[in-house]
Amino acid sequence: MPDWSAWRPLLFACAVMIAPAMAVWDGWTYLQLTGKGATATAVVIGKSTHYARRSTSYSVEYRFSDGDGRRWFGSQRIDRDRYVRLQVSQRIDVVYNRFNPDV
Repeated sequence: MPDWSAWRPLLFACAVMIAPAMAVWDGWTYLQLTGKGATATAVVIGKSTHYARRSTSYSVEYRFSDGDGRRWFGSQRIDRDRYVRLQVSQRIDVVYNRFNPDV
């Protein structure tokens, strides 16, 4: 088995830099949606379960049309309870950025 002790400081430094960057990105996305967001009715087109060593995550895939009638696709990680309640072809409300509907 390889000795990872020499890599620990580098891995720690990477984690210390990446975590705040992810938090800033999430905050920026939230600000975009609250300031420039529009609501649309979407249709659930798929559900996915992602297994990792110590955790399981759930996501939903959906499609919606923006105010100009263009179709967009999105996905979002959700909690297990919501995952269980949602069904494929069910209608849900989504908030998207009018100027960048991919967000």
